[in-house]
Amino acid sequence: MGGKVGMFKFVRLTSGLPLLVALSLVSCGGKDRSAVKPQSKGLPSELLLVTDRAVGESDVMDSLNALTQENMAEVMQPEPMFRVLRVSKRNYARRHMTMHTKLFVTLDASLSKPMMGVAHDVSATPQTEVTLSAPNLQELRLFLSRHKRELTDALLDGQLLVRMADLRKHHNAHVYNEVRKYMGLSVFVPQNVCAVKRGKRFLWAGSNLQERDLNVVIYEFPDDGSVMRS
Repeated sequence: MGGKVGMFKFVRLTSGLPLLVALSLVSCGGKDRSAVKPQSKGLPSELLLVTDRAVGESDVMDSLNALTQENMAEVMQPEPMFRVLRVSKRNYARRHMTMHTKLFVTLDASLSKPMMGVAHDVSATPQTEVTLSAPNLQELRLFLSRHKRELTDALLDGQLLVRMADLRKHHNAHVYNEVRKYMGLSVFVPQNVCAVKRGKRFLWAGSNLQERDLNVVIYEFPDDGSVMRS
C-alpha cells in the first residue's frame, strides 16, 4: 500500500533555536532504493559550491557569497544559512560526490535562458544537487537577483532532508512512543527533548533546559475545515 495517511494536525514549534520535527505521514510503500547508495557526508549546514572558471573568476561570486551567507530567518542570533566549501569544476573529484548538499553554477552558451534544476540522491543518500546554468554572466546575475528565494529554498530543503534522516536514527524514543500512542503521529525530535505532558487533544514535549530550551506543542482539531476559514 502507498499514499498519505488521512489526518489533520496542527503543530506549533516554540524555541529560542530552530527545532526540526520530522513527521511521518506516509504509509508503507515500495522498496527502499537508497540501500544501494552510500551515506552522504558533510557537516550540518555545509554546502559544496562548484563553479566553472568563468563564473569563479567573475563578480557573480560576490552575489553567490552574499546569497549563501544571509542569516537564517526566525533565528534570534545571526547565523548564516550555509557553511560554504568552494571547489572549481575542474577540481571536482570523487571525494566530493557524496556531499549531502551541492550547488553547481556554470555558463552554457547553448542555452537561450538560465535554467535551474534539482536532483536528489544522485551519488549518496540523503543528497540534494542544485544546478544553475546560464548563457552568459549578465543572464546569470539577473537570475540570481530575481530568483534568490527559489534557489535558497531548494538548498535549505536539502538541508532539512539531511536533518530528518538523522532524526530518524537518533531521536527520543519516549517522546516518539507517547505521540504515536496519543496523537497517532510519528514524530522524531532530538534526544534531549525528553519531557512530555498531555491534555485533551494536546501534547507538549520539551527539553526543560534553562537556556536554549526546545519545545514542541501539538494540537489536534476536528477535520471539518473550520480552522482553515478566515
